[in-house]
Amino acid sequence: MGTTYALTSEGLSKTYNGKFALKDVNFTWTKGILGLIGPNGAGKSTLIKIISTLIRPKTGSATVFGKDVLKESFEVRQRIGVLHENPYFHPNLRVLSSLIWVGELRGLSSARVNQTVCELLEFFDLASVKRSHLKELSAGMRQKYGLIHATIGFPPLIILDEPTSNLDPEARRKYETYVTKLSKEHQCSFLISSHVLGELNRICDGYIFLFNGEITEAGKRDELILKSSSQRFRLVTQFSQQLVPLLVDFDIEVEQIGEGEIIVVAKNYKELLHIKSQIPDPSLSSTMEIYALETEIDSLFRELHDKHKVRGD
Repeated sequence: MGTTYALTSEGLSKTYNGKFALKDVNFTWTKGILGLIGPNGAGKSTLIKIISTLIRPKTGSATVFGKDVLKESFEVRQRIGVLHENPYFHPNLRVLSSLIWVGELRGLSSARVNQTVCELLEFFDLASVKRSHLKELSAGMRQKYGLIHATIGFPPLIILDEPTSNLDPEARRKYETYVTKLSKEHQCSFLISSHVLGELNRICDGYIFLFNGEITEAGKRDELILKSSSQRFRLVTQFSQQLVPLLVDFDIEVEQIGEGEIIVVAKNYKELLHIKSQIPDPSLSSTMEIYALETEIDSLFRELHDKHKVRGD
């Protein structure tokens, strides 16, 4: 038997007013949490709308667990849950009853759906507003409602576009825990578009990098991390002026010099630790503290973005 992919795209293109929003997009994703990364206007939301059957591509095809998004759109919708970047929910819906209704549509029994919804409302600190209308909720509460709405019933593929918008730090932490749990315990696959690369770095199994409607890199996390050639770091030190010449001698790119700190670009954390150990004056090295300003995924995005700027894209 052949592999059934959670997602595939072949030759996918979409234009608006004669301009390409997506151009010849090709990828396959077997299972797990897939991060969709790119600058504003890269085509991420367009790709999500095509996969979720909201719009049609100009050319090409896409599948969700083997079902064609054009020819089998009803079957695709049965297999997905979606939270769009700016979701709309009817303001007069009540929190608890509307989520129970969605869960029942996705096949949960009456007994199980009530328990599941109540547990999720408790987990996301929405239990106190479960009888409220959606119009009475804050923006952060509506975002958490949208997360539950997209995931209730554990659809095989869950698509999230900027899912942590309006969430406070504690809610973001719970979101990461929840997504990881659904992936591991319920075998849900995810397509998550976000500008918060630190969150994607913590939870994703793979990534797609999209620039100007085209995929520049795609693959599993470990494979892509190897393509990152440098990271940005903040060196906290009382002796920034004295340390800069030493760092330059070690071929470290000094990006910025400030009072009590130096921003540098290095290969990785280990390289800076090695350099610190090689500084002959212990009064300089002992007071230097090293803090990463970006993850490997941040770094790869920065490098890809810079390449596109150089090419004039």
